[in-house]
Amino acid sequence: MSTQPSHNDAKRNFSNSFDVIFIYTKSQNYTFEAQFTAYSDEYIRKNFRHFDNGRAYSSENLRSPNPRPNLTYDYKGFKPHANGWTVSLDKMKELDAAGRLIFPSSPDGRIRVKKYLDEMKGVVIGNVWDDIPPISSQAAERLGYPTQKPEALLERIIKASSKEGDTVLDAYCGCGTTVAVAQRLDRRWIGIDITYQSIALILKRLSERYEDEWPAIEANIKLDGVPRDLASAIALANRKDDKTRKEFEKWAVLSFSNNQARINEKKGGDGGIDGIGLFFIDKETNGRCIIQVKSGKTGPRDLRDLMGTIQREKAEIGVLICMDMPTKAMRDEMTAAGKYVHPTIGREYDRLQVVTIAEMFPDVENGRAARRLDLPWARTDTVKKAAAKGDADKQQTLL
Repeated sequence: MSTQPSHNDAKRNFSNSFDVIFIYTKSQNYTFEAQFTAYSDEYIRKNFRHFDNGRAYSSENLRSPNPRPNLTYDYKGFKPHANGWTVSLDKMKELDAAGRLIFPSSPDGRIRVKKYLDEMKGVVIGNVWDDIPPISSQAAERLGYPTQKPEALLERIIKASSKEGDTVLDAYCGCGTTVAVAQRLDRRWIGIDITYQSIALILKRLSERYEDEWPAIEANIKLDGVPRDLASAIALANRKDDKTRKEFEKWAVLSFSNNQARINEKKGGDGGIDGIGLFFIDKETNGRCIIQVKSGKTGPRDLRDLMGTIQREKAEIGVLICMDMPTKAMRDEMTAAGKYVHPTIGREYDRLQVVTIAEMFPDVENGRAARRLDLPWARTDTVKKAAAKGDADKQQTLL
């Protein structure tokens, strides 16, 4: 059970202030590792009052809680309790050699053992977890996802139920907290979600968390269910239902922007904006790049409409992602739109750009890399509100 703040909205009953975590196992042969929380300062002051070469320790008795005839023996003239010792004679000698035994001044006293604070794991955690606070609005790990759970909560669950190298599955992975924690704890993982936007958010989260190791990590990630070549991208674009076609738009926007752009979640008319990316201009200013995706036929009118959107939104650059190569009339519109010159780095960009779906995949035979939007992306997280609002609320529940 994990507690959460009460909303003080109870009118006819006590308000719910906890979540219940269910534990299921396939068989009796399952992994469980006890988890611990740190001792309180008061507990340490009260129980670890002795010091040995600067190491705090407590002294504990060696009395067996139950009768143990096989552990009943005298040691250096000191007799055990009637129940016997808690350790064997060999272990007693080992503790003695290590200077861990405390011998009483009276011959009738009992031998005690030193328990060093720096060797103790802490207090065993029970089934009420009230030590993990919810994610605050200012938390560094906050991504704006409505069902996002604290990493500390997933860390406890994963540590308790798996070992390094085990595989962790999250079938509703959302913003990827389970995936991120499993990666950090050296577990293999599988994440499943119904929207590409969530997958893009997870990839972005991992790439920023493990910036130096990201190329090696990315090479070991296998993506299923997303376009891997032109044929599968066209198949996704030609699906009949609106929701799947919207996933094509999300995939195109996020793939072309290296998961840096933000999806337009506005329902109904999108105002000619499928995605928008913020890029760095200076310490005080971000530029904006408007992205439109068209899966049907395109022509110069589409670019004129995009230019109108750029002007209306006071954006710097516009990109049209489409199926076919631009016609001469479209290229003329791109030329007429002119250039955007970045005021800080001095680099020129076409103000209107057209990229085809085919260009978004590498051409290995001709040595061409996949085309991506090359902008000095703003360091602020432009995908933070990602798949959250629209898609997360529509996910089916387990129960």
